[in-house]
Formats: sequence, C-alpha cells, structure tokens
Amino acid sequence: MKYLFNLLYLFIIALPLNAQNIYFSKSHTEDGQPIDADLVWDIRPFGESIYILFDNGGKPINESILYMLVDKLDDDKYLPYDSKAIHIQKSDTWVAQDYKLKEPGEYEVYVMGASRERLATARMTVEIKNPNQYANNDRTSLYYDDSELVFCQVVVGGRPLNIRKTLSLSKDGSTYVYLKADRPINTDTLLVNVWRKSPGSFDYDEFVDSKKYRMKSDWNNVFFIYRFKGIGQYKFSVYNEKEILIKYSFITVGN
Repeated sequence: MKYLFNLLYLFIIALPLNAQNIYFSKSHTEDGQPIDADLVWDIRPFGESIYILFDNGGKPINESILYMLVDKLDDDKYLPYDSKAIHIQKSDTWVAQDYKLKEPGEYEVYVMGASRERLATARMTVEIKNPNQYANNDRTSLYYDDSELVFCQVVVGGRPLNIRKTLSLSKDGSTYVYLKADRPINTDTLLVNVWRKSPGSFDYDEFVDSKKYRMKSDWNNVFFIYRFKGIGQYKFSVYNEKEILIKYSFITVGN
C-alpha cells in the first residue's frame, strides 16, 4: 500500500504545475479562481446559467480571440452543439464565459486559438431537476427567473436599442420599458408599480404610479412607454395577472 501511495504521489507531482484547464462553476473570483466548480449539474427545466472558465496556467493568453466549442454526446459520439468566440484582453491569463445550460446530456467542451489546436478539454454531465417541482412554476417567480427588464430609447423589430440606466427629464423625460422572457410570459395583463427613493432613504419607499397593460399570453416580449414627472431614483416592478413578480429594474432620472 505504501508503494502504491508513493507511485501516486510521484505521478501527482510530475504533473505540470501551470497546466491549462477548463472549469464549470457557479461563479469565480476576481483573479480567476472558480467558485463551486463541478462536473455534474442539476438544472431547472427551463435552463440555468453557469460559468465556463479557461485558465491558461497563469500565463498570458497570446491570442486576440479564443474559440469555445461545445459538443454533445449522441449515440456514443460527440457531435457539434454550440460555439462561442471570446475576445481576449492583453495580458489576460484566464477568461470566463457566461453560458446557459438548456438540455440534459453529456457534453465535451474545448478551447482553441487561431491555430485550431485544442488548448484544454473538459467534460460535464447535465441533468434536469425533479420536473414535478416546477410543474406549476408559472405560479411562482421561478418561471420568470431568466426574464429581462430594461429601459431603452426605442424598440425596433422587437429589440431594444440604446439601453440606458439614466434619463434626462429636460430631454423628453420618457423611456421605453422592455420586458423579454425565454418562454411565453403567460399573462393577459401586465401590472406595473413604480416606486421612487425618497431623500435620505436607503429603500424605494415612495409610491409613484401603477399601470396596467393588455397583452397576449403567448408573447415572450412586450414594451410600453413611460413618462416621468420628476427627477429621482426609480424602481419598476412588473407582475403578471396573478400578481406574481416577473422582474424589477432601476433607472435614475436627472434634470
């Protein structure tokens, strides 16, 4: 047993200390260390986001773009499933890509540079959590977990343009409010409450307005125009017809 232990120890210390690696994690530190890394992921039926982190072994990545390829196991063979191009800043030694897991299965992820040579490869398993837990998830905020609520200058072709966090009251004082989800929003009525942060307060405790908007339940995006009457820091909370919170977002209105 001692002989076997010594062999394992020699094998471990013989591995390169600056090896390139891929990690699948819930988050990461500011210096590129994965947090809650795992090779098996239980996701919700409507998907869940993780980080795919490539560590270049502490050395600068001598590429302007890295390519992240995702293959999925199909009949005992990994076939192309998805790909991402990741732009690299000078002197970066690691990079993390926000990635949404949508389907169960066995995946192989690898990173390549301009030479198309694999720099690192890793595999992970994706499973679906108990579907019964989410059978009626349209009755909870979990159904809208991946929705997006933004303020923008205009909406063209169903897409928000010039997304903003601040607004000038003297320059029209109005904004488009755009809500998008990955699935039907599943409500005929959109309820919107507007709150403002009162002077000296840490919370949005001043009720400003309430609106109702009609829509079709099979829409996965909707937008409306809102006009402000005063300056301040505002919070918009959007609910479905059952008063289940869909999303909230913030905007600051100046002079």
